[in-house]
Amino acid sequence: MRAREGDQLFAGSNSGACNGHPDPDMWFRSNQTRADYRKVKDICASCPVVKECLEYALQYYDILGIWGGETQGARRIIAKERGIRQKSMLYGHSSGRADTNFLA
Repeated sequence: MRAREGDQLFAGSNSGACNGHPDPDMWFRSNQTRADYRKVKDICASCPVVKECLEYALQYYDILGIWGGETQGARRIIAKERGIRQKSMLYGHSSGRADTNFLA
């Protein structure tokens, strides 16, 4: 998913199946049903950049929504299994570090 019109988050992100979708909020609903989630996963499964999308999202622990066909919780598990030290997209620090200076 793109953050804003014209942004390209990772190579090929403008080619994603979600790009230009009539209901882009489907990927970010907090009250998503299983049926909604299944629709999004099906769209992601046919996406030509699903792997790149997932790899991008695995870098950050605070990206909300479904990226690369996976929820935020699932991505955290995948990142842990792969030994990826996720960082904050908002604050730039890695997870697991007690860095609260951004609150000051």
